[in-house]
Formats: sequence, C-alpha cells, structure tokens
Amino acid sequence: MNAIRFERVRFSQGLGRAPVLEDVSFNVARGETVALVGPPGAGKNACAHLLLRLSDPDSGHIRVDGIDVRELSPTTLRRLIATVPEDIPPFSDTDIANPAPILIIDETALKLGIESERAFHQVLKRLRQGRTVLIIAHRPTTIRSADRLVVLEAGRVVEDGTHDSLVNQGGAYARLMASLWFTDTL
Repeated sequence: MNAIRFERVRFSQGLGRAPVLEDVSFNVARGETVALVGPPGAGKNACAHLLLRLSDPDSGHIRVDGIDVRELSPTTLRRLIATVPEDIPPFSDTDIANPAPILIIDETALKLGIESERAFHQVLKRLRQGRTVLIIAHRPTTIRSADRLVVLEAGRVVEDGTHDSLVNQGGAYARLMASLWFTDTL
C-alpha cells in the first residue's frame, strides 16, 4: 500500500478559474522521499496544500494509506502529517515536535543560506529515517537527496523518476536543470 497517492487530481482556485492542477497522479511509497520539482506556478505548493487539506480537489482523490484525506478528521490528519516550519534555525530534529509518519517540507520557505543549508541536510537525513517525505524542492542538493522526483509543469505531472534517469532522458527535468530560472534559485 502507498503512504500517499494522488489519483487524477484536478484543482482550481474557484469556479470558472483555470485549473492549478489537472489530472495529477503520483504516489509516494511508505518510507520514500519524493521531491516535487518544477518551475514557479507548476503546482508543487498546491499538491502540499491539498494533502494537508487546506483545500479540497475539484475531482480525483488524495489518499493516505488508502483512505481519502476528506474522510480523515483534522486531528487524525495532523497526527499523520507534519510540516517543517520555516523559522527553525538552527535546524535540529527536536524542533519538530510532531513525530508524524509523513513529513512535508517546503524548501523554498526555509530561506536557507550556505551554512543553514548544510545543517538542514544533516537533519533531513535523520528526519527521513522511517518516514515518508514529500519535499517541494528547488536546490540541486535537496533534489538529488530524494529517492524519486515528480516533475510538474503547468499543473501536470510530466516526468517521474530518479535524478539520473530524468537527466539522461533529456526531457522537462533536464531542461529545468539547465535553465536560468533553476540556477537563479540556488
């Protein structure tokens, strides 16, 4: 069974508005670390918000251990999913009080400098142990540390695989790695 599963998820921010996510499907196996990667506006944050049930999808399902998150109480969801707050310098595992089995990290919100990025990666290694981790990632070091990458463009999953396999395919991820946008966010 998958710890997290997005099944044909469509999400727009209001009636009549263009979808932020369209037919998004991917899974994150129990104990796996997956980085959501893509240009700004691709839908990475929307995926995290939907998993946390800050909003509900227009259609499709988001499941945790086979159960649609809409069927889980807010208390149960908070026990299952923890987020890393953006204001936790210096990084330490004790800063994350909720030992939930699923962890969501928005790397961009952490505002990491060179020294804090090193500390973050040391703590991330420990936090990943025994957890399912979903990272909204932009930095090459974070992306490469993930077991698998899900690449989003314009609200759709366009690639799914390891860093090496996606670079070798020469598709969207390889273009993203080579783009000026990507290097500007380092």
